[in-house]
Amino acid sequence: SLKSKNQVVNLLDINKHFKEGETVNPKTLIKKGLIEKTEAGVKILGKGELKVKGLKFEGVKMSETVKKIVIS
Repeated sequence: SLKSKNQVVNLLDINKHFKEGETVNPKTLIKKGLIEKTEAGVKILGKGELKVKGLKFEGVKMSETVKKIVIS
């Protein structure tokens, strides 16, 4: 496929690299070494459970499972 695929980040990785109240976006994901580039897009998948509270998600796609977790 010529269309670039999203880079995938799991909730397990978010738990390991982010602290309470931080913002999860392509820029911070690159800074923490979880993705290599922003052009392809980023999708957060629900492998694991989100243990870090108060995170803000910006500029990333999310699986339906993650959307339910983040909204609740």
